[in-house]
Amino acid sequence: MYQIMQALDQEGIAYNNFSFDIYLEATTGATIALPKGMELKQENGLFYATTYDNQVVILIALYETYDVMQMSLEFENMLQAATGVYTWQLDSRMSFLIPYYRPDNVVINRKSFFNYQPNRYLIEALAAKEFTFFGVATVFKESFDFNTYEFTDQDLAAQFVLALQLTTFTN
Repeated sequence: MYQIMQALDQEGIAYNNFSFDIYLEATTGATIALPKGMELKQENGLFYATTYDNQVVILIALYETYDVMQMSLEFENMLQAATGVYTWQLDSRMSFLIPYYRPDNVVINRKSFFNYQPNRYLIEALAAKEFTFFGVATVFKESFDFNTYEFTDQDLAAQFVLALQLTTFTN
C-alpha cells in the first residue's frame, strides 16, 4: 500500500480526495472497498459493480470450499469466460511475486494483466482464509495506452487500484 501511495504521489494524483464505500460480509470478514457511488449488485451467485459507462467492471466471488486453490483456478477461468479474453499477459509492475501470508492465516495474492486486442486491463485480488475463497477482479475496458503502458485516466485507475488494495479479510 505504501509503495502504491508513493507512486501516486509521484504522479501528482490527489488520492486524499477519493472516497470509498466499504462492504463487509460479517460471517467471513471478507471486506471490499468500492469507489464511492458504485452500486453493488448480485446475479447468479456472483457480485459485481460497474461504472456508469460500463468501462470498469468489478467481479466478486466469495465461496466456502475445502480447496481454495481449485476455487482460485475456477475464479480465473470464470474471468476468462466473462471477459472473452484468454490471452492475458502478466504485468509484473503491479503483481505480487508470491502470495503474501499474514500472521492471522490469511493468504492474499494481487495480480495484474493486460491484453492488446481487445484493449483490457485486469487487476485481481485472490484471498483465502481457512475454508473461504475471496476473489475480486477489476476489468478496465479500452483504458490502457500501450504506447506508454499507463492508464489513459490516471485518477480513475488510481481509485480502483486503491480500492483493490483495501479489499481483504478484516476479521
